[in-house]
Amino acid sequence: MEKYSKLEKAIAKEEKRLEKALEEAKANGDRNLYYETLKVLASLDRYSIGKEESKALEEQIVETQDVKAASWLYENSPYYNPTLTIRAESSGENYSFSNFSRKSYMPGDEITLPTTIEGTSYAGILKGFGLTPDTIDYMAGESITMPFTDLELYAVFTPGVTFTDKRTGYTSGHIEAKKGDTITVPSIQDTDDAIFAGFVDIEMGSYIKAGETEYTLTSDGASFVSLWKDVKIDSLSLGGYKADSLVKGVQIPVSFSVTNEGNTDLYDAAVEITVSGEGARLVNTSAYARVLRAESTSSVKGTRLIIDRNTPDGTAFTLTVTLTDGSGTVFTKDFELKV
Repeated sequence: MEKYSKLEKAIAKEEKRLEKALEEAKANGDRNLYYETLKVLASLDRYSIGKEESKALEEQIVETQDVKAASWLYENSPYYNPTLTIRAESSGENYSFSNFSRKSYMPGDEITLPTTIEGTSYAGILKGFGLTPDTIDYMAGESITMPFTDLELYAVFTPGVTFTDKRTGYTSGHIEAKKGDTITVPSIQDTDDAIFAGFVDIEMGSYIKAGETEYTLTSDGASFVSLWKDVKIDSLSLGGYKADSLVKGVQIPVSFSVTNEGNTDLYDAAVEITVSGEGARLVNTSAYARVLRAESTSSVKGTRLIIDRNTPDGTAFTLTVTLTDGSGTVFTKDFELKV
């Protein structure tokens, strides 16, 4: 390796000399010298470590367990790239999957093994990884050191269920259960600003309604996450008119935004706008959306507010926006207005 390091330094020095010669030939208009120098410069690319040399050095590294030498070879040889492969394979009565991930690491790198693998809920909970398909040598989430050669690990699953709620931080941990078993569903309460809407296993499409206390497994595993309905109605705009000094006798345009801050889509969302107080009227008081996607914002426009011309100054009004989705969940927002 010391020999290759010296060669690299010599090549780098020669490259700088030739690049300078190229500039001089170009400046002097010497085309023949320019192209001859360019050929020599291009030939330096051949002075790289070859496949056989790389293999021989790799064998020495494995024998001596020299991390520094392995790092040098990893950075300088296109033929040395130790690879971590993680395989996840399983099959059952109604499912079958086989997937793998593959990535090259520098020997000595610290690698944190995954705690979940997408598309594997049917098989149960990811417990760990084995050097063979039926053993556990490393636990899920454990850190390992990349060896000097390729490493292939096999995901090992165990029957069970997990429930996770990111909003409250709740996690059930591993609940041991298998297909056909009936388990107790965790109780999650509504918060001040959001409504708990049940649990879902996205991979399998299994859904547990809010309020249900038991669930019977249809496979050897499931990974349920909580669903929340959370709607924010804000950003009221009156087309330039001020909310605390409304102008009488004109049509004041009313618009506002509706943001679905939950993690589940809302279907058949109906919006109703009302105003309380003597001397106020509305035109176009409803809106409808077939679906409000999770974590998206929509603007509601078209409503007009009219304040009667004889309304006394200082009169207060409350503009109320009510959103009701197809399942009957209601969200409201009041905006205080004044003439």
